[in-house]
Amino acid sequence: MKSIVEEASSIAKAVEKGWVRAGKPQEFSVKIFEEPEKNFFGLTTKPAKIAIVFAQAPSAAKPAHEKDHGQRRQSRDTERRPSTHEARGQERRERHHDRRDDRQDDRQERRHERPDRQDRPERQERQERHGRQDRRPAREHQDQQPREQRDRDRSEHREQRPHDREQNNQQAPRQQHAESSRTWEQPAVAFAQTWITECLTHLGLPNVTAQLTPSGNALTIQLGSPIADNSKNERFFLSSLSHLLSEALRTQLKVDMRGLRIIIHSN
Repeated sequence: MKSIVEEASSIAKAVEKGWVRAGKPQEFSVKIFEEPEKNFFGLTTKPAKIAIVFAQAPSAAKPAHEKDHGQRRQSRDTERRPSTHEARGQERRERHHDRRDDRQDDRQERRHERPDRQDRPERQERQERHGRQDRRPAREHQDQQPREQRDRDRSEHREQRPHDREQNNQQAPRQQHAESSRTWEQPAVAFAQTWITECLTHLGLPNVTAQLTPSGNALTIQLGSPIADNSKNERFFLSSLSHLLSEALRTQLKVDMRGLRIIIHSN
């Protein structure tokens, strides 16, 4: 008797798989070791485990002379036929030898085709030397032309530089005049008043008053009392406030701050 243990999601599937593995015997018995378990969603959490017990079919024994004859024939075939690995290695070696022979033949042909330098006549060598010497002046003339063109371009560029400087010098005062002629608009002043008041409130200084006075391109902010202990910290704090206020005007109101100034000082 022989037995095979098999597992599956159900007992029927386990019996079928075990019966196929056993060779599909006509007579067999089934032992159930574990039944399958499923969860709330119907999925198998534990497979079924069974065993199939069956009688092993007797195998027909071959005669001794047939076994010996088959073994001899198999040994002859293995001796005659080389393995695939050996055959591939032999093919590679043959290809390598063929390529090496082809390369040697090509090298010999090239050597025969090359004319020896000693066999050339002296007259031909002299003509080649004269030809090389005649080509040198032409190349030097070709090289001189770009150099002359470069020198001309440089001289023209140098002549244009003073003119460009004059134009830049004329444009600089215009730009400075345009920037100095800018003035503070009422929306920007109102935004600065609201921003400085909220900033003092967040800093815990709601009692400090701020008076804004726009004059030309300068916006003067007068604080009612100092906000720092010493003068050094006061200057640093007021410069930081002016920088933050200019950045807020630039980012939130999209104000072009070129030519505009913010001056903050305290009593």
